[in-house]
Amino acid sequence: MNIRQIVFDIEGEYINIAKSTDTFVYNDTNFNILYIPEIYISNNKNNFLDLKIEELYADINHILGSKLDKYEKEIKTHIKDIYLKFGITGDMNNMYSYSGINKEYRKYSNFPSQIDLIEKLKADKVLPKTYIKQLEEVDLFKKYNFYEGEKLNSKFDTFIVFDLKKLDTKNFDIYINYIKEYYGDKLLIYIDEMWKIINRYKEEQLDIKIAELFKTIRKNKAGIVVISQDIHDILKYKNGTFGKSILNNSYTKLYFKMQYMDLDLLKELGIYSDTYINSIRKLIKGQAFMQIGDNSFNLDIKTSKFENLLIEGGDDVEEDTSSN
Repeated sequence: MNIRQIVFDIEGEYINIAKSTDTFVYNDTNFNILYIPEIYISNNKNNFLDLKIEELYADINHILGSKLDKYEKEIKTHIKDIYLKFGITGDMNNMYSYSGINKEYRKYSNFPSQIDLIEKLKADKVLPKTYIKQLEEVDLFKKYNFYEGEKLNSKFDTFIVFDLKKLDTKNFDIYINYIKEYYGDKLLIYIDEMWKIINRYKEEQLDIKIAELFKTIRKNKAGIVVISQDIHDILKYKNGTFGKSILNNSYTKLYFKMQYMDLDLLKELGIYSDTYINSIRKLIKGQAFMQIGDNSFNLDIKTSKFENLLIEGGDDVEEDTSSN
């Protein structure tokens, strides 16, 4: 079964893994509304560029409150011109580079960006300055950039990293909604370093949004995994109500060796018996206690050679993939 995995990365720890596995990383530099995914071209072989221009105009018009009717022809012409400048003519052959019988789809960096388009619209005085200023607001474009980015090549379908250090977390709801809309079921969302997220993004209320996600994600036949090395902050946060909500809505839980004070906090939540607490207390390094529904057991944790290569990086990652 092809499970799609989305990782929200607060510390950039997954970037090397992403590079090793040719995974797409979302950050402020790669949201590009003018990007045309290969799958889009495959579905619209004869008129992909014309359709893309129509969609772009509709998106820009929507952003500006449907005020662009008298500028429609000029805007579409400028969009087409900016594509032509990058050698994108509507001919499918221009979207690939060829080496013998092998072909490779045009690289992400070989597309014009919304910055190129805005600069051209500004230079040619196509739109009033107030409209240009609105288009220069990055947050307005992100909503639409994300949707376009969701239609990426199939090689990006199974593992995508969101680099929270380089993303505007005020748009967290937008990211989540489009993830659910596009990917639907067969989806796992990972949120790493949860304790840092709730401390660093209090103003954006990411804690409330994540707790709500735990309650609603099952409707999408999807799952969410929260990871934290410091459970102390989570268990104390909001007098324990946040941690209790997360644990109560988690069907599967995995605990590693914990400090005594953290075990006492876990016990105070009142959701575990003394037997469970003692099982966690007895763990040593390299062991874990897992609970799945009403069942629980101890595990010995070991990493494979491939996992070590992914974590540490190196040229042998792709080579070793075939044996795992």
